Amino acid sequence: MLYPIFTILPAAVCVFWIFLLLVDKQKNRSKKFFILLLIFILVNFIAHAAFFNHKYELYTVLDSIWVFTSLL
Repeated sequence: MLYPIFTILPAAVCVFWIFLLLVDKQKNRSKKFFILLLIFILVNFIAHAAFFNHKYELYTVLDSIWVFTSLL
């Protein structure tokens, strides 16, 4: 029961910070870059969550994207 929640938790934290930074009215170049970085990290965490939750069909699709995002 708690296992899927703990595997999705890092992605939820990324979504929280992306939302918080997008809502902020004072945007500069560094915040935009950080939002982009968090989006790549979010994709990486979603791929990890798919693997650890035994969603292997989804993981096969996300694996090639995971390789790209893990290089950043």
